[in-house]
Amino acid sequence: MNNKTTSIILFQNAMVFDGINDKLRGPFDITINGNLIESIQESGGGQKDSALVINSTGYTLIPGLIDAH
Repeated sequence: MNNKTTSIILFQNAMVFDGINDKLRGPFDITINGNLIESIQESGGGQKDSALVINSTGYTLIPGLIDAH
């Protein structure tokens, strides 16, 4: 990760567990702007020059999960 200060974060190549399907979906590029999911696109589709880019290959995101206990 770099030290760029930004409110836009781009997770590249992440798998997604949506709580509806039994299997992981993806890989996707997920853009977060502030505290909102701005977009979920197939990998290679998301790029923002001002974004903090996080290579999420091999990782899974669970959008909406806020309390795991």
